[in-house]
Amino acid sequence: MGTIAKGEITLSPVNDAYTVSITPASCTIKADFDGSNPQLDNAKGTITIKRGTRDVPFHVVAPHISTGGSVAFANQTSSIVAFEVTSLPNNVLNGTVGFDIKTDDGFDYQTTVQFAFTIVRESTMLDWIKDWEGSKTKVGGTYIMTPKIFVGKKEDIVDSSVTPPIWKEGALTGIYIGPDILSSQETSAGIYGYLKDNEIFHINADGGFIGGWTFNEAGLQSSNGVVNILAEGSIFAKNLNSTTEYWGIYADGHATFANGNVKFMPDGSAEFAGYIESTSGNIGGWRIAPTQLNNGRIILDSSEGLIGVYAGLLKMHPTTNTITVSKTPIGGGVVMYYTSSADFGLVGYSTTGRIFQLGSTNFIAGWNFNHQAIWTGSESPYLAQGSFATNYGELTLAPNGIRSAKWYMDADGTAQFVGGKVQFNENDAEMFGWKMYSGRFSAPHAALVSDSYNNGFYVSSADLSEIASTSLRNTIHNFGGIYIWSDAASSMLCAYDKSGNLGFALRTTGYHSIGNWYFDHESIYTGSTNLSPEGFTMTPGSLILSTDGLIGYLWKLNGDGSGAIAGGNISWDAEGNVTFANSVSLNWVNISSALGNKLTKIDANGIYTGTISADNITAGTITTAAIKNGDYWALNTDGSGYLASSKISWTDKGVLSIANCKLKDVVISGSIATPFTDGHFSFGSDGGSLSVSTLGLQNNNCVIIPGDGAGWYTAFQIPFTSAYNGFRAIIINHDWNGTKATGPISATAPSGKYFHEDGESMSELIINPYEAVELIGVGEGDSFKGWLVLNRRIYGHPTLSIGEGFALKAMYMGVIKYNADTKAPSLKLQRRWDEKMYGRENKRLILSYPNSLRGSVTIQIPEGVFSSADKYEVFLTTCKNGVDSVNGYACVENKTAKSFDIWTSDDITWNSIDITFYIVGTWNMS
Repeated sequence: MGTIAKGEITLSPVNDAYTVSITPASCTIKADFDGSNPQLDNAKGTITIKRGTRDVPFHVVAPHISTGGSVAFANQTSSIVAFEVTSLPNNVLNGTVGFDIKTDDGFDYQTTVQFAFTIVRESTMLDWIKDWEGSKTKVGGTYIMTPKIFVGKKEDIVDSSVTPPIWKEGALTGIYIGPDILSSQETSAGIYGYLKDNEIFHINADGGFIGGWTFNEAGLQSSNGVVNILAEGSIFAKNLNSTTEYWGIYADGHATFANGNVKFMPDGSAEFAGYIESTSGNIGGWRIAPTQLNNGRIILDSSEGLIGVYAGLLKMHPTTNTITVSKTPIGGGVVMYYTSSADFGLVGYSTTGRIFQLGSTNFIAGWNFNHQAIWTGSESPYLAQGSFATNYGELTLAPNGIRSAKWYMDADGTAQFVGGKVQFNENDAEMFGWKMYSGRFSAPHAALVSDSYNNGFYVSSADLSEIASTSLRNTIHNFGGIYIWSDAASSMLCAYDKSGNLGFALRTTGYHSIGNWYFDHESIYTGSTNLSPEGFTMTPGSLILSTDGLIGYLWKLNGDGSGAIAGGNISWDAEGNVTFANSVSLNWVNISSALGNKLTKIDANGIYTGTISADNITAGTITTAAIKNGDYWALNTDGSGYLASSKISWTDKGVLSIANCKLKDVVISGSIATPFTDGHFSFGSDGGSLSVSTLGLQNNNCVIIPGDGAGWYTAFQIPFTSAYNGFRAIIINHDWNGTKATGPISATAPSGKYFHEDGESMSELIINPYEAVELIGVGEGDSFKGWLVLNRRIYGHPTLSIGEGFALKAMYMGVIKYNADTKAPSLKLQRRWDEKMYGRENKRLILSYPNSLRGSVTIQIPEGVFSSADKYEVFLTTCKNGVDSVNGYACVENKTAKSFDIWTSDDITWNSIDITFYIVGTWNMS
C-alpha cells in the first residue's frame, strides 16, 4: 500500500496583489479495509505567498483538520512553509486541512488556504477471507463464507404457456450468488435475480443484465439492441436495418437527430435536411416575422424583394413585429433589392449620400456606367472618337478610348492632351510645336535625332522641320547653324555662319578648329604644321603654338626660353647666350660725331663703339668679375650684391638682408604669408631652414606643436629676449606630421618674467589639445617685458561640434546701492564700453527714484544709443547688502529705447537690496 498524490499547483488570487500557492493542493491516501494504517508518506506539501514577483514572509497562525487528526508544520516566519499530516482517525473517507496564515511584510494580510485528502480503503482481498478453504461453508461470529448461496423462496404459480393454464409448483423468487459459466465457457461467479422463475437481472465477468438492459465494460444496451449508452460518453439509438442511427449524442460533441437529417457539429455549426416553418420567434438572435428575418441592423424582406444592412438599429412595429424598409438608407447602409426589370440593384449610402449603385442604375463614387462606358460629369457618356468631351469636368472611359474636355486617348493609339497642344497620331506626334517621329524630335529650327548614323542635335535659322535626317548637316553647312553629331566612331560639335563659313569644330578624334585656327591635344595652329630642318614652319603664314613654344615662318620662341629669329641668324640659348651669324650687324644711325657715322657696331667679331668717358663711372670699376663702387654698392657676376654700404645685401640665392631697416610708406601688391611649421623649425641666416633639437617657438611666427604626452604636459620654449619685442606669434596644439595631440603643452617664463592673459600674470603658459593661442612680445629698447596673450580659441577639435560660444556686446555695466540712511537706491558705479561713441563724450546712465511705479527705479539711457527697445537686453542680479536680511528680487519693466524700470517691491518703497546689471546690445542678432 502507498500514497497517491496529485502533483499540481493551485494559484489562489487574493486582494492587494497577493498570490497564495499550496503545492500539492490535494492527495489520495490508501488505508486497510477498515480505515486503519493510512499511508501518510506523501500527505504533505508547501505554502508560499508572492506579491507580484516578490516572495512575501508569513507565518501560520493555526492549522485545523476537518476530520480530526494532527498536522506538523514549520512554526516560524518564512517565505515558504512546509507541512505534513501525521495522523488521521479510522472512520473517515475524506477531509481538509485548513491553514490560517498572516503576512509579516507590515501589511498583516490574512487569509486561509486548504489542503484536501481522500481515503481509499483496500477491498480486493479482505484479510478475513484469506484463510477460507474455498469449497466449504464457514460461519464466523460476524460473517458467512460459502461457495454458493440462494436467498429467496419457492411458490406455486399459474403456468399460462399451456391451455388451459395450470398451477406450477416450485417457482423461484430470490437472488442467487455462486458459480457461473461465462460466454467463453470459463468458470466464474455471478449474481442472478429471479421473480417467479423469470430472470430479472444478472451480473458476472461478462457483464450483466438488469431491467431489460445489458451492460459490460463498454456500456449499456437495451434488450432490443437499439439504445446504447457507452462508457466513453456517447449515447445513440441504432437503426438495426440501416447504417444511420435514429439519433445520437456523441462524446466528441457532435449529435444527430431525425434519422441523420438534423446534425450538430463539434464546432457549433448545424445542418438541417428537413423543412422549418415559422412566422414568429427568434433563432440565434434573429427575429422572425411573416415576410421578414431581421437582427439589429440587417433585414431580409421577401415581400419587398430586399436585403438590407443599415448603419443604425432597425425600428420594429410594436404589434406586427415587422420593420418598414427603405431602398435608400440615407443614414448609411447597403441594400440589395428587386422591384421590377426597370428598378433593381445593389446600392450603398454613407451619411453624406450615395456612394455606389449597381443594377438598373449604375454608379460608384461619383462614376456612372452602363454597357457602353464608365463616365462622370454628365448625364450620358461622350463616345465620339477623335474628339474632346463637350463639358468641363466630364470624363468617359469606353472601349473606344478615354476622353475629357482637354484630352483624350483613343483605342487606336491616337491621343491629344492640353487641348490639342500635345498630339500622338498613328505614325507621328506633336508636343507644343515639336513634331515627333520614329527616332526624331523636330521643330522649325531645331531637330533631335537618334538613329545609327545621324545621332545629334541640330539648330539652324533655316527651316529644318521637313529636312531629312541624312541632310541636316549639309543644310547647316550651307545655311548656317550649330549641331552636335555622333556615330559609332566619333563625335563632333560644329558651328557655321549663314555664308557657310566654319565658326568652330570640336571633335573626339582628329583635330579641332575655330575659324582658320586648328587645335588638337598638342597644339594650336594655322596653316601647315610641317616644320623645316631648322624647326621653323615650312610656309609663310603658318603659326604653331604648343607646349614646346611658339613657332612661325623663319622664327621660333621655344618653351625652355631659347629661340631664334631671322631664319636662325640670331639665336639664343636657355641661359640667355645670344649667337649672331656672320651676316648679322647692329647699326645705330643718324647720330652725329659718331665713328664712321655709326656710334656702335656689334657683329660676330665683337663690339665696336666710340669713347666711354671715365666721368660716367665715378670712383668705380668695371671688371670681368663685377661692377662695383667701392664699399658702397656692388653687382657681382654670381647674382649677389649689396647697397648702402652693405646695410642692404642679397645672396646668389636671393636671400635679402636689411640691417636696422625702416620701411616707410610701403605698399605690398599681393600677400605676405608665414606658413605653419613644427616646433623644431628655424630660419637659417641664408634664408634656408634649420632643424633644432629644442622644441619651441624659434623664429617663425606660426607654429604647430602636438602635445603627445597622453595627458602629461609636453614642454616647449618661448624666448624672452628683446629680439622678440613686437614679435606676433600663433601657437597651436594640434595633430602634425602623424603625431596626435593627446595632452597639453606648456612653456615656463624665466624668473621675474610673465605671460599676461585676461589681466593676470602667469609664470606658465598652458595650451590644451586642439587649442590655439595668439600672443605678442612686449619690450622697451633692449628690455623685454613679457608676452601678452591676445586670443585663445578652439581649433579643429575632433568631438566639439557646437562651437565655443561668442562674445556679448556689453554696452553698459552698473551697480545700484541701497543707502540705509536715506532709504533710497543710487547708481554708484557704471562703465560705458566707449565713452566717445559718435563723437559725444560722457554718455552716461541716469537713475531716477522714486518714480511713479511701486518700489521701482528708472534707468535712463543717453539719446541715440539704441534706436528701439528690441536692440538691447538687460541682465541683472540682486544681493544682500548687510543692512537687513531681506531676500531680494528684481524685474525689468517698461523697456523703451531710452529707459527701463527695475522693480523690486510690491509697494512704493525700495527693498533694501543691491543690484548689479549690464546692458547687452542685440542689434547684430536675428
